[in-house]
Amino acid sequence: MMAGRKLHRAGSERDGRSLRPLLLSPLAVAQWTGRQLRYLRRRYRPVGHRREALGVPVWRLLGGPIHRELRAYFTHWHAVLKQRSPEALAEHAVATVSQGWTAVKWTLPLSGAEPERLKQAMAEIEAVRKAVG
Repeated sequence: MMAGRKLHRAGSERDGRSLRPLLLSPLAVAQWTGRQLRYLRRRYRPVGHRREALGVPVWRLLGGPIHRELRAYFTHWHAVLKQRSPEALAEHAVATVSQGWTAVKWTLPLSGAEPERLKQAMAEIEAVRKAVG
């Protein structure tokens, strides 16, 4: 806290601009982060002590599992393709399903005008849907 006050009073300037905002920002973030960490430690310490005393995992103390099974999906699925086309995506979809994946996520085409990108995206979706359902 003391360092922040000294910097605030110093007000050194370079090229007519104040350096205070540049110097105070990291200090403010550090002070805020420290306060947040202290709050979180105080808030969740009792759960940790109870968990240790009872010998159970924290998720059980908080009410048990929400879902028994979670469905995982293959994110950035298209990134491994050398050529992005509806046919290539359909082939890749078949291979992905054979590996056990049940859901995938890929980004829309990024190049071209909006109508072209939407047409390409629809063609890709239709090809993947046709290949694997």
